[in-house]
Amino acid sequence: MSEPSTTTLIREFTGGRRDAFRTLYHRIAPRLYLWAALRVPRALHARLDPEDLMQEIWLRAVAALPRFDRSIAAFRSWLFGIAARTLAENLRHLHLRRRERVADGDTSVLREVPADVTSVIHQVAHREQLRRLVEVIDALPAPDRSLVVHRGLEERPHAEVARLLGIGADAAEMRWRRLLQRLRGEWTAAGFDVE
Repeated sequence: MSEPSTTTLIREFTGGRRDAFRTLYHRIAPRLYLWAALRVPRALHARLDPEDLMQEIWLRAVAALPRFDRSIAAFRSWLFGIAARTLAENLRHLHLRRRERVADGDTSVLREVPADVTSVIHQVAHREQLRRLVEVIDALPAPDRSLVVHRGLEERPHAEVARLLGIGADAAEMRWRRLLQRLRGEWTAAGFDVE
């Protein structure tokens, strides 16, 4: 039996099936945690914990999920858009030590999130393979880290990644393939698919 699509899980969750969210969350959480761990500057981890950021991103996403429109964006693009805005807000408000936990709007959908999601966040953040992958990626040169974030996690097209890095699309694809080959062991051990 094949696994349900992300779109199916979203439709089922917004329709009231709570266990659909758990499945969706388990599918996306490792990628989102790695993104948060790489995007929050290492020097700020004590003040802006990637685990806390990940939880805030999910809360905002759940609140906005009924408005998700697949015809406008793919789920991961939509989710990482929320993630980028949440990170930017947290960085702006960091000096005030004030962080919004949920975006403005109707938050009644949060009651539908399974209670064990917070413990899952903690489990994901402390998986040894994922922590090892963060260390390996942190040791990469900045352009390679950007390539991992934009192509590997956010799954942006090569042309867009190339524009962000200031290189050609073919070069971006070639660099990603080489980088993925170097990271293959840690990447798959952390539970990510290899393209």
